[in-house]
Amino acid sequence: MAKVQLYVYDLSNGLAKQLSRQLTGRQIDGIWHTSVVVFGKEIFYGQGICITQPGMSHHGKPLQIVDMGETSIDEETFNEYIEEMRSHYTADKYHLLDFNCNSFTNDCVGFLTGGSIPSWIKDLPSDFLSTPFGAALRPTIDAMFRRPVPGLCTRCNPTDANASAGDPQCRARRSLACISNLRPHRRSDLYADVFSAWSFPRPVLAMETS
Repeated sequence: MAKVQLYVYDLSNGLAKQLSRQLTGRQIDGIWHTSVVVFGKEIFYGQGICITQPGMSHHGKPLQIVDMGETSIDEETFNEYIEEMRSHYTADKYHLLDFNCNSFTNDCVGFLTGGSIPSWIKDLPSDFLSTPFGAALRPTIDAMFRRPVPGLCTRCNPTDANASAGDPQCRARRSLACISNLRPHRRSDLYADVFSAWSFPRPVLAMETS
């Protein structure tokens, strides 16, 4: 039997906890990114399925480690499962709300243990979208992850290197589209774009004063 753990990271670096009630009327403690740790490896989804040594990914140290129990699945079978999932969890299918890292870890935990990741992680998108702020932001988020259509304007396509560099909302969309791939110390720059684009007051992050 092998131990299965869920590594939990806050992609907002504490910003969600600081501002969520002000913006949404609801307390949201983090923008959760998760990975599965089993057989001495950390596996997560972002730009496709990635595998690294536990705690050695670009996300840094996990904010929390959740014990998901043990698995009777052997490592070889799990490796075969991951290889099969690579065609499903591709980089172009990633969506911040609908098909993300937590979708992947929930599938992995289900395969390994028959369980699921905690509801406070799994239900975060629906909780956010149930607020007026979340509902208003949904079209923008969808636009960020929409695949480009030939013949249409790519001005706000986050994958287009020629998108308008002068438009702050365009920069913000491109930044948010790759949020989970940024190292923690780079995310403060990302939030500067996001908050200036939508005219939110930007707080000083703890990491910027240390």
